[in-house]
Amino acid sequence: MIIRTLKDAKQFIDDFKKYASVDPNDRKYKFTFKDLNIYAGGKTELILGTDKEFYNYSYGQNWTDKSESHIDDPVRYVWENRKSINAELKQNSL
Repeated sequence: MIIRTLKDAKQFIDDFKKYASVDPNDRKYKFTFKDLNIYAGGKTELILGTDKEFYNYSYGQNWTDKSESHIDDPVRYVWENRKSINAELKQNSL
């Protein structure tokens, strides 16, 4: 999958479990990508919580977010981060 349109972003969210993996510690679905918007190669996890809501969590060398942040509009979030997400999707398909 490549996210080229808002429809693609919605499809990614609808099929999120197909692209994410289950974290054995908290049983949440997570899709981790190198966040090109963060300096020094930080990573962001897009998380589907057990409450069926989406969250994000970012971290890098010597730092982490204090907690997960709720995403009000997951389709818009994916759209705005499509460059980073597409790079990860491409890497995973190799």
